[in-house]
Amino acid sequence: MQRIGFVVYPDFQMIGFAAATVFEVANIVNGEAIYEVNTISESGGRVSSSGVMAVDSEAFRRPHYDMLIVCGGTDLPEASVKLLPSLRTRAKSVRRIVSICTGAIILAEAGSLKGRRATTHWLMARQLQSRYPDVTVEEDRIFIVDGPPI
Repeated sequence: MQRIGFVVYPDFQMIGFAAATVFEVANIVNGEAIYEVNTISESGGRVSSSGVMAVDSEAFRRPHYDMLIVCGGTDLPEASVKLLPSLRTRAKSVRRIVSICTGAIILAEAGSLKGRRATTHWLMARQLQSRYPDVTVEEDRIFIVDGPPI
């Protein structure tokens, strides 16, 4: 079974969870669970979104995820002191690490985008580029694949 971790932090945007539907439908079509989807945060527990909702999360303790998906936020997201080391550690063993929207800023802060191409919401693209000049920001893209195919 593939483990998928949606990474959340205070004031994340709920729209990031729309991607979870892909894994849900794949499980339904397959007739059995092939994806296990988890919501994770630095300490676990309840995490408030930028809107009116909050989600329960587990702490970033599992040793292995096949994919990490870092959710975006409404403003320039700020990674906590604990979240960055967790992402850095997991980035070494995860098969795929991705972000949704401004989650790219968290990945850049963790060093996962150094020397890579990336995109984010057009409103924040220039800020991503100015804060992280070692990332090639392509602001006219809705997604970028920059890594080996798996």
